[in-house]
Amino acid sequence: MKKDMDKMKKLVFLVWTISLFSFLIACTAIKETQKPEKVSEGIQTRFKEEVEKELIILNKTNPILAEELKRLPELRTGLNEKGVVTINRIVTFYTQSPNPDEVKQTFDKILSIGKKECRKFSAPLQALFWLAEEKELPLSENPLKKYSQEKYRGFNNKLGEDEEVVMFVYNIWKNTYETSKWKDPNEIIDRLNSPHLFDLFFRDNIAYDFDKKTIIMSERNYYQNWGSYLESAKVTIKKRKGICNDAANLAYEILTKAGYNVKPLQVRFMFPAAIGNFKPSNRHFVAILEEDELFYKIADDVYVKEGIIGPFKSIKEIGDIVAKNHNTRMKEYSLSQVPIQ
Repeated sequence: MKKDMDKMKKLVFLVWTISLFSFLIACTAIKETQKPEKVSEGIQTRFKEEVEKELIILNKTNPILAEELKRLPELRTGLNEKGVVTINRIVTFYTQSPNPDEVKQTFDKILSIGKKECRKFSAPLQALFWLAEEKELPLSENPLKKYSQEKYRGFNNKLGEDEEVVMFVYNIWKNTYETSKWKDPNEIIDRLNSPHLFDLFFRDNIAYDFDKKTIIMSERNYYQNWGSYLESAKVTIKKRKGICNDAANLAYEILTKAGYNVKPLQVRFMFPAAIGNFKPSNRHFVAILEEDELFYKIADDVYVKEGIIGPFKSIKEIGDIVAKNHNTRMKEYSLSQVPIQ
């Protein structure tokens, strides 16, 4: 009997050991399949050399464009074979176009968006790179005209940005927001390096955080603890939502880094007011952009996001407009994020 029991224990132990071993092997296999495919250092070097050859060809006709391509994150953070093909397509499009003057003007427009001395890279050029990743660029077609069918309604021609380029970027970006291209908050902040580029992303991606607003309105000590509720640009981008002062701060952080004069504007009302589903409030935040001694309203979450409004001759004019949008009148305004009490 004892021998039978010993045999049974050994059999159970053996079965348990085999099952555990099989489970570990399966887990290891799963982990291995989930690992991103790594490119060896030797292949990376070869890719870099191939891209460098392409850029040397481009450098002979447009050295500025060649340098701008080098600044794209796709070329700085690790090349793959797809990236090499993409660069080849862009260089071929530029150097073999039957309309060299037109293609140069196209790229000059693309590179005109944002302040060149401040931006890390050209976001419209990156959008063209994304397009070339998916398909060849026909030599006889102008991509700015071909990929600008759906209109972006928030464009303000007073700011001097090229509308055709902004429309092109809008039509490329709107199909990519749910992809890995928009996962890195740092790269997103660097990408939104002009007022319209910021507004494109803001309008389509940042929702109003009603839950946060409800919590704040029930906080008796909000005026003492307001700083703990204000979100950084990275947090708002990760959450894809915020309240009005988060939106104003988002514009302030991103566009200041891009070289623009942007400040949060706080407008206090004569009496609390509400619009639609917004709970009654006695204040509202927007951002203001100053360009050539004129002012523009930006990052306003009232109604459907309406784009960049202006120019105005004074900040007070914007404050009055904000109050009017809330069906009330302005009591006072401040360019500080500290709530007026």
